[in-house]
Parts: sequence; structure tokens; C-alpha cells
Amino acid sequence: MRVMGGIWSLFVGSVFIGLGICIGNVLMPAFIKQEFPHKIGVFTGIYSVAMNLVAALAAGWSISLGQVTGLGWRGSIGFWVIPSALALLVWIAQLSKINADSSDRGSNQAQTFNIFKSRLAWDISLFMGLQSLMYYCLSAWLPTVLVNYGMDKVDAGWVLSYLQLAMLPVTFLGPIVATRLKNQRPLITILCISMFIGILLICLFKLKYIYLAAILFGISNGLAFGLAMLFFSLRTESAHTAVKISGMSQSIGYLIAACGPPLFGKLFDLTNDWTYSFSFMGLAVLLMAYVGLRSATNHVIENDLRK
Repeated sequence: MRVMGGIWSLFVGSVFIGLGICIGNVLMPAFIKQEFPHKIGVFTGIYSVAMNLVAALAAGWSISLGQVTGLGWRGSIGFWVIPSALALLVWIAQLSKINADSSDRGSNQAQTFNIFKSRLAWDISLFMGLQSLMYYCLSAWLPTVLVNYGMDKVDAGWVLSYLQLAMLPVTFLGPIVATRLKNQRPLITILCISMFIGILLICLFKLKYIYLAAILFGISNGLAFGLAMLFFSLRTESAHTAVKISGMSQSIGYLIAACGPPLFGKLFDLTNDWTYSFSFMGLAVLLMAYVGLRSATNHVIENDLRK
């Protein structure tokens, strides 16, 4: 629908894409917890790497795909129908493996509590939203900011790609390391410091250290995303609760994250200075550090609800 052109097809197509992303992100952490309970860190890392690798390639190849296909932006967007169709075939093949009995067991227990009454669930949801807000702001605006600072459009696109490529090692290793720690507070501290330094580098030096800033953003965003996904499994006792916290966090989190890019752009419209936009991101990092440290404590949501 987005390839069709026109404002209405753009918005309607975006709604369907958003629904697909949301459903996938809600269910995959619970799927991993249910199918690989003793290897949650490894498979969360693999899942995160797969997402970020494709995102990095998409950012870097976007303009080139349009040029190679001769279809401009339609070619850049339309190409991704192919991997989407392949993924659909893979998951259709999984339908024959569904165990109806196992999906029904524990369903009554899963409906006996209100996940919104858990303070830990709210901390995880806010952490999810704020780390997504940071990523969305950078994905939506970083190339525009760099072009405004004088960088070539193609180079600006590759800076975003480098950011996403820098995410790959930590999105895989982060969850593995996190599952071996008593709690994840050291990792929360590291990622928030990295984000804050990246913001300072852009505000103070603009393009001078942009590649270092991109790498710092990549490391911190990759670690934050991996931990957000991991918290859905680590902070729950069952896959059913993992679905609940995943659904709550995705709903609240994406609502928060969706506000990020418009606010980032609006601050520039009002001030004609990107520093204010990045200052907004800095405040988000401080709040993310607070809820992240609370989320990293070693207890589960069910304990909150039993009190």
C-alpha cells in the first residue's frame, strides 16, 4: 500500500506495518521463553541480531535499491515485500507444529491477575518505551540533522547504518551476559552513559566525532533493546505472564516512543537549533536510567502481584 503513493495509502500501509511489528514483538519473547527456557539469553540475542541486521541493511541500501530498480523510493520500499513473503511462508510452516493442549494449560491462571498492578511491570514498560523513543528519534531524524550540518545524503544514510551495525554484537552478547549476572544494573549504567556521551558529542562537535557518536548510540541502543526483550522473560515465571508484560510494555512503550520523533522535530521548528532536540533526548536518558535500574533488580512480576 505504501508503494502505491498518496497520503492515504502511506498512512494506511504504515498502520498495517505497525500492527505486524507490534504483534511480532509481543509474542516472540514469550515464544522464546516457552520453547527455549534454558537458553533465553542466546535466543533473545539471535532474535535481536536478526532484527537489527536487516534494519541496518535496509538503512544502508535504501537509496541504492531505488537506483538499481529504477523505481526510486517505490523500489526502496517495494523490495521488502520479498523478505516479508519469505517470512510468511516460514511461519505458515510452523502451524502444523502447534500443540493446542500446551497453549491451553495455565490459561486460567494467566487470567487471575492484573499485570497493570505490578510496579515492576510499569518500570519495564517505561524502560521499553524510552529506549524505543531514543532509537526512533535517531532513525527518523539523525540523517536529516547530519544533512543540515553539511553532510552528503548518502553518507548520512550510512552513518545511520553504522549505528545499526554497531548494535549487532551487543544485541547478541548483551542478553547472554545479562542472564549470567546477579542483576543487570551494571549494563543499564553502561548503556545510559554511552547514550549520554553520544548526545554530548553531537551537541558540542556536530560532525567532527559523528562516527564515534554513532557507534556509542549503536552500542547503547543495542544493549537497551536486548535488555528490554530479555526483561519480558527474566522478570516472569511463565510464558503466559511473559505475554502479558510483553503486551503491556509494547502498548505503553510504543505509545511513548511514537511521541519522540514529533517532539524532536517540533523543538527544532520552534528554536531552529538541534541542541534543544538532543537535550530532550538527554532528559529521556536520565529517566530511562531510573526505570532501567529498577527493572534490573532480581525479582519477578508474580511476586509483586502476590503481595
